[in-house]
Amino acid sequence: PLFAPLYEQFSTLPKIIDYLKSIFADMVTHVERIVNGDDEEFVTAVLATIPSRYAVNVIVSHSPNSGVPVIFEDMPTHLNLLGHVEQITQLGTVTTDVSMIRAGALHRANGGYLLLEASHLLEHPYAWQGLKRALQSRKIKLSSLEQMITLTGSLSLAPAPIDLDVKVILLGEADLYYELLELEPEFDAVFKVRADFHDDVVRTKEHELALVAKMADIIDYAKLYPFDNSAQATLLEHLSLQAEDQNRLSLHSDLLIKLLHESNRHAHLNEKDIVDAHDVIQAIDDMEERSGYLRDLYWDEIKSGQQLIQTKGYAVGQVNALTVVSYADSEFGLPARLTAVIQPNIGNGEVLDIERDVDLGGSLHAKGMLIMTSYLRSLFSQHHNLNFSASLAFEQSYAHIDGDSATLSEACALLSALADVPINQSFSITGSMNQLGEVQAVGGINAKIAGFFDACREQNLTGQQGVVIPMANVKHLMLRDDIIAAVKADTFHIYGVQTLSEALTLMTGLPIDTVNKKGRYRKNTLFGKILGRLMLWDENQNGHDDLDEKDQSDKEPSQKTSSDKVTTQKDKKRRKAKRQKKKKDREKRKREQEKESNNNVAIENEKNVD
Repeated sequence: PLFAPLYEQFSTLPKIIDYLKSIFADMVTHVERIVNGDDEEFVTAVLATIPSRYAVNVIVSHSPNSGVPVIFEDMPTHLNLLGHVEQITQLGTVTTDVSMIRAGALHRANGGYLLLEASHLLEHPYAWQGLKRALQSRKIKLSSLEQMITLTGSLSLAPAPIDLDVKVILLGEADLYYELLELEPEFDAVFKVRADFHDDVVRTKEHELALVAKMADIIDYAKLYPFDNSAQATLLEHLSLQAEDQNRLSLHSDLLIKLLHESNRHAHLNEKDIVDAHDVIQAIDDMEERSGYLRDLYWDEIKSGQQLIQTKGYAVGQVNALTVVSYADSEFGLPARLTAVIQPNIGNGEVLDIERDVDLGGSLHAKGMLIMTSYLRSLFSQHHNLNFSASLAFEQSYAHIDGDSATLSEACALLSALADVPINQSFSITGSMNQLGEVQAVGGINAKIAGFFDACREQNLTGQQGVVIPMANVKHLMLRDDIIAAVKADTFHIYGVQTLSEALTLMTGLPIDTVNKKGRYRKNTLFGKILGRLMLWDENQNGHDDLDEKDQSDKEPSQKTSSDKVTTQKDKKRRKAKRQKKKKDREKRKREQEKESNNNVAIENEKNVD
């Protein structure tokens, strides 16, 4: 009678019916030994419910109608992946039986999917080799890790191999994937499909609704208060800020979970039963405040005057560059003074990058400097020799600097110093630049703008201050509410530029590179002033040469031999010819300048007549 319900329960599984009939027959045959208990095989073991002879070890069980298994193994050791046979020690004797066979992750995921962290898998000895062997042979074979390590032949159970049909998904960084491709020849044969995950998505209505649904799942799972539409909108705006793009949304779940929990906490403290935008904003402010220790140190130095920042007035060869300080999982923007100094008649247009020479500048920063120097040479070397050298430095900077976002500000400072034209210190500037003078997008634009705005507010807003950014970065703006309010009130400004000339026009108030009919820069332009100074330095140098030659002739001794006299006569003739040639060259340049000036006057007169 005890077997009747079992036969009925498993009537559709003939293998189990055959197994039950075999047990029934064995029990009838050995009924006396079962009753008397004269054999350990027929005695119920400690912590067991039935004799070991009839024990059944179901190592894997799936709920009916639950679909294929999806298993994530967070500790993928060799034993946890492939399973193992446990052993017990009784009176110094190690024993085991079929009831001590333990399933591995491959057993539990068989017929479905197994997810593993690639870095965790590679941390454990023999785990990768065991997984690879199982996937290649399509069978799960239990093996003793102790036997593999010690190479001993200890007696143990050897369960029959089990057929394997599983999809294994490895999760990891791209760098680890490339290393595995290079160092593991069979990796690409075992894992044939590669999928890259994006950090963000395009901001569309469908994706916004999907993220709101994700929030609802997190809220339901964590049993948080409900979030109203204003709170959800604020969260979406913050995700766009994290993506640094108005038209994209960040997909980092960790940040979203933190914000949901902290917003829920503020609603609880305020004795509300629903979370609104105010709670979310407070949570964001609290997170920024907790990670703002380093930022506060910088701002204390600016407020106390230790960091020299000028947000009004004019200065030659000096600009307010915009920088971003990144550390841990946070970043903030700060203005930094960038200066350029010119040494006339020394060198051939070399630009000394002080940051690079003292190993405080990275390779990308050095690349930006070289691009800017090449562009400078292309502007003026065709008109005049570059008879100067220059140096550029970030003042009061004692940390490593990298990136090419300072290229535009460096070019503005250097050209201002060459032309001796002051730059409006009410502006700050950031942007990369190519060899054609075109301005390119940079990262961290919102933090940079916020940094200069805070500096201007600390030194009082005049209504003239603003930032100059690449036009390509305009779509990335996700600014704070107070900055947006200041821009609307016309007390702070944001300018987008596409070329170096546009940036210089804003910062100097001069035309930059207009030319006359002969293709020369006009005198009233910034580039024309630079060419005028290059010529002036050359003339001054020639004048010094003449003076030096005169002084040297005065110092010649009065007593000379006949051969010395002949040599002196030749030297005098050569010096005289050289002076005459320089005099003719100066007169020629003077005539050309007068002619160009007359042409300009004639053109202006024609315009007036028109």
